[in-house]
Amino acid sequence: MRRSLRLTLPALALATATLSSGEAEAKGIMIITYGEAVLHYQDLPTEMHDALKTATGHDLKVGYLYDNFGLFWLDLWTWGGQYCLYEGDSVERLTPEQAAEVLGTTTDKLGKPLLYTLPLGLAILLGLGVGLAVFSRIGKSSTPAAPAADPPTT
Repeated sequence: MRRSLRLTLPALALATATLSSGEAEAKGIMIITYGEAVLHYQDLPTEMHDALKTATGHDLKVGYLYDNFGLFWLDLWTWGGQYCLYEGDSVERLTPEQAAEVLGTTTDKLGKPLLYTLPLGLAILLGLGVGLAVFSRIGKSSTPAAPAADPPTT
């Protein structure tokens, strides 16, 4: 179990490095990430996509722009989210009303992406904490109790 955990955690950190973008600052062995990132929210309806592509010349998508803080490119905390149109690193911020209009829905049906609400790094830390708590309880309950001492005979 420990061997697979030692192999899985670094692989997971490397694999998710491309999921979240931000500035990085190296301090010894820790890498702290922070800044703005965009999560893909939803593709535009075909007619809106075509109209915006004709008007702007860009292949725009609807995203969720937010500020983040994390370790090893895994978001631990997110805040300040808002909808946007994006292509690559180019971002145009949208109000909820504008986002609802381009998506052809109402503002009350708009939601927030799951990885904004529950960042991946925080979910991993919570899972590890629960796993360690369960593992420590199992370890305590599986150790056999010491046999009762026989009373001295006279």
